[in-house]
Amino acid sequence: MFGATTKKTAHVISNLLDNAVYYTRKGAVTLSYEMAGKDYLKINIKDTGVGISEEGKKKLFQKFSRGQNATDLRPDGSGLGLFIAKKIVEGNNGEISCFSEGIGKGSTFSFTIPIYKNQQTAIGQEKPVTREKKIVIFDQD
Repeated sequence: MFGATTKKTAHVISNLLDNAVYYTRKGAVTLSYEMAGKDYLKINIKDTGVGISEEGKKKLFQKFSRGQNATDLRPDGSGLGLFIAKKIVEGNNGEISCFSEGIGKGSTFSFTIPIYKNQQTAIGQEKPVTREKKIVIFDQD
């Protein structure tokens, strides 16, 4: 059975993947992960979607905040998904961020979470976790 932290992390991943797919009309969505030092796991969700303006990035993780592109493509969103994702990640001593070169240039959402001792043992800490190939979640031409 998964612990509460694992379920919450799955919720964050699910939210970021949902957003990436919703806001990518053409191109791909990929998920990758890597070790960030020896104590943190970094998860990256990259899309080729609508992208985010500099102004939009300032409001990104705020409660009820949605970018103009988000509102145009998905008018029914609540503006709570990224706010909740940030609370979950930070509540587990992690960090969440977004990188986008601007409108029409896609986005990459990344978050790090600590790997607790029992999790490190379970995945074999002596062999670092790496993912050379990305997992393509969505690909639409």
